[in-house]
Amino acid sequence: MDMFFVSLLYMSCVYVYVQSKLPYAEVLYKNSYIGRTFIKPSLRSKAVDLKFGVVMSNVVGKRIVLIDDSIVRGNTMPPIVGLLKRAGAKEVSE
Repeated sequence: MDMFFVSLLYMSCVYVYVQSKLPYAEVLYKNSYIGRTFIKPSLRSKAVDLKFGVVMSNVVGKRIVLIDDSIVRGNTMPPIVGLLKRAGAKEVSE
């Protein structure tokens, strides 16, 4: 199976992961030198590109399921999906 599960807020989504029975792999890592990004919507995509890096070996040609339970971060999901697609993900579901 070429589908991975990932969570941006891992500990809060453990229940969903366990119930899904999908394999787990990290597909993003957070740049620890970039702080919180309270930014204009027009710049959000660029900020996401700076804040997150992609684990290419876990993304290229894969189908990915993203889980994020944060209402505050809900507006960063489209740029993250775009980041993963540009990195070579076959499909990204959120």
